[in-house]
Amino acid sequence: MKGQITLLVGIFLSITLSAQDDVSQFFDDDGISDPDNAFKIDIIATAGGEFTLLYERFFTDELSLEVGAGFALGRGVEPLFTFLDTEQMFTNRGGGFKFLLNPRYHPWGDRREGLIFGINFFVRNLTDVEYTGFTTDRKDTFIGLYQGYQWEIGSRMSIELGYHAGLLLIEVNNQARFLENSRLNLGFSCKLAYHK
Repeated sequence: MKGQITLLVGIFLSITLSAQDDVSQFFDDDGISDPDNAFKIDIIATAGGEFTLLYERFFTDELSLEVGAGFALGRGVEPLFTFLDTEQMFTNRGGGFKFLLNPRYHPWGDRREGLIFGINFFVRNLTDVEYTGFTTDRKDTFIGLYQGYQWEIGSRMSIELGYHAGLLLIEVNNQARFLENSRLNLGFSCKLAYHK
């Protein structure tokens, strides 16, 4: 009987001690638990006439960099700043392209769910923008702060709702008229992401 108890205690101790070892090498989940990359599309920007693809790379659980590129589709739901800008309202945004660069901080340390803070920077060039009375090219440059929240949907998807606020510099140039204007800008985003 003593031998059996000693054997059971020995087995119990060996199981307990081996459970403290790192066994993550035996459970490959193909990066689902800790994805380094996220591929995104902004649904609100697309509805507004700008199709933009985004890529986010995580350097740590808290720090990442989001970059994006896209093109203007022409007509769409006008962004908020045009509703506030009655003096320079444009009626058709024409075509063009957009580049984004957004360093981001995830204070909860979760790559697919939680609060997000960041700095937003984008440049947008539009051609054949129709204003009241003339058609011209337009360049928008934005720098501001971002806050959002991200929810996990399944094992590889997430949805992120957020807003940015900052300074928007608008340059409009044609032969007859040059306008450079800056103002505060508020925008919203709804990003659908695939994590890999």
